[in-house]
Amino acid sequence: MLFSLEEQAANSRIEARYENAEVLYRQALSLTTQTFGQGAIETVRVLNNFGVLYKYMGRFPDAWKLYRRALLIVKKTRGADSLEAATLYHNLGGLDHARGNYDRGEVFARWPFSRACLAPTTTNWQCSSTISQRCIKRRVRSKEPNHSIDAR
Repeated sequence: MLFSLEEQAANSRIEARYENAEVLYRQALSLTTQTFGQGAIETVRVLNNFGVLYKYMGRFPDAWKLYRRALLIVKKTRGADSLEAATLYHNLGGLDHARGNYDRGEVFARWPFSRACLAPTTTNWQCSSTISQRCIKRRVRSKEPNHSIDAR
């Protein structure tokens, strides 16, 4: 049922039926927190996608709160260097960019890359390769299906 709600919400967002998507994301978030708890990693995807919806709606403060809430959960459960954290930092950067706060948006958008590329001799190509390899290794090691958060 949860995945069905999320799918319906995502389709409503894509079709620009934002009010309907908001109702569905609220239901999905409620169901997720009731089922798994407030701080469970399972809520991150819903929080992120709900944040994306609010960004589309121009409700930037609401989107910011949802992204930050998701990021706190990810840092606690998966760590600051996880793929989910990188996605959320990227989305926070995109949100600031949409608000016209380009400098702060740049910091958030580049944060995951700077963490992986601290060595002074690392080139941009090596940095991208390093991040890709870390993500692939984590997925293979976890043997979980790819349920990465969708940041459309």
